[in-house]
Amino acid sequence: MQSLFATITALAVSLALTPIMIRLAPVLRMLDQPGPRKVHMRPIPRVGGWGITLGAMTAVLLWLPVAPLPIAFVIGAAILLLGGALDDHGNLPALVKLAIQLTAATPVVIYAGFSMHTIPLFGEFALPLALALPLTVLGLAVCINSSNTSDGLDGLAAGITLLSLLGMSYLAFVFERSDVLLVSAAAIGGLAGFLRYNTHPATIFMGDAGSQFLGFAVGFLGLALVHTQGVGMSPWALLLLVGLPPADLAVVSIRRVLRGLHPFRPDKTHIHHRLLALGFTHSQSVIAIYLLQASFVFFGVALFSSEPWKVLLAYGLHLSLIYGFLTLAEQAYEHRMKSVQNVSEVKEERTVRPLLVWVPRVALEIMVPLTLVTFAALATHVPRDFGMLAAASFALLLLRMVRSGTPPSFMNRVPVFMTVAAVLYLYTDNPPFVSQVAQITEIMGMCAIGVMALVAVRYSPMRRRQEFRTSALDVLLIILVLLTFIAVRSSPLAFNPLFLLYAPILLYGSELLLVERRDRREWLLLAVTVSTVILMLRGFT
Repeated sequence: MQSLFATITALAVSLALTPIMIRLAPVLRMLDQPGPRKVHMRPIPRVGGWGITLGAMTAVLLWLPVAPLPIAFVIGAAILLLGGALDDHGNLPALVKLAIQLTAATPVVIYAGFSMHTIPLFGEFALPLALALPLTVLGLAVCINSSNTSDGLDGLAAGITLLSLLGMSYLAFVFERSDVLLVSAAAIGGLAGFLRYNTHPATIFMGDAGSQFLGFAVGFLGLALVHTQGVGMSPWALLLLVGLPPADLAVVSIRRVLRGLHPFRPDKTHIHHRLLALGFTHSQSVIAIYLLQASFVFFGVALFSSEPWKVLLAYGLHLSLIYGFLTLAEQAYEHRMKSVQNVSEVKEERTVRPLLVWVPRVALEIMVPLTLVTFAALATHVPRDFGMLAAASFALLLLRMVRSGTPPSFMNRVPVFMTVAAVLYLYTDNPPFVSQVAQITEIMGMCAIGVMALVAVRYSPMRRRQEFRTSALDVLLIILVLLTFIAVRSSPLAFNPLFLLYAPILLYGSELLLVERRDRREWLLLAVTVSTVILMLRGFT
């Protein structure tokens, strides 16, 4: 339960702070300018790391007691946030950045007791402390840098890290490491709030302050899991859990050296650059890398206690397939481009049927609010913690009502999404209907809402299509749902899989209604208000 509240806390801080930092970026001179290695064409604020990092730090400080692990995490995150902010402001030299990263990693490794004294390969190789400590610090610094180099497309670094954190959260649950689970949940919440603004076309970048924190969080949590007593986790499994970024950094550096260049000289040979050069669109490149990272993480979780040769074999096969495909595809593309003189684009004109424009909208305006209030009323038990969460959402709604002028978007979305998630969790945790007919009817009703949402997006007027775009973030959500569903079905989690089916449907339906709310009665916000009142009354009595 505390992990859930940590995620919500970090999400709320990130959602609230990110728009503020977007406005402050020009004043702070933290704008990412277009350039030869960049894919954006206008200056973009690079201050998203503040929302991610401060959201995670706030949640850890609020929900974890004082102990070496959370203190080490906060110290490392704070150092990297300040160092990254300096780099975002003035582009620090590479050696200065490395010094900051080592300064952050060293006290963390020492204070949390993370030094790797043994390295299992074909047997156990014991290392003296004088060697184990610097190697662990160096490994954490490499992890920090690898995430930094993967921050090349909108939503890419954040989505990759989110998948790694999901795998580590699952292992933390299996290992009964509540402290690691809470830190991971806090980082997930901060990332989720940032992704709301970073999906292509992004309105904000995370900057070095954010990308370094992502690498630090993954490396820190990985070391914490490896040092869990009695679980037998192989350190080599971290290669799969961290996934593609370190491999891409290594491959790019080797290719530069083979061409006689400095290994850290910037160029456009990272995997996302190569996919773009092959003709992939921005979103297609991001989705492809999401799927690759999901495969890495899946095998990392499945092989966490396996022999080193099995883990290394899985890792090597992944890299061979990925980079072998890229090499062959690049050769075929070059051959094809030499033989093609003119490339024309064929645009398909679509006829939008009027009924398919307004019927789904009206259906959603009725079905989503009614479902939300009904589920809140029928939930069999509302704990006091959820009553407090409902009170926080209700306070935001009241603040929105008394505020003059147009309220910022987060004052609409935060209470809506918090309430939808809470109501669905409570309803599915102890379903009020046990008969098979009632359950089938309920599922069919939720699927009907999902179909209406899909039709509403597919046959959408131009205004809605511009404001509500399906993107790589939607694919990332589907991947997360599928991986979580597998985890739920394969472990003794006290969690109803129906929550995973219902949550995306109601959340996307709610987002569509928030986009379509202009000049009409706000039925969704009214239903959210009624639902928060129901949860408060039932949670506090």
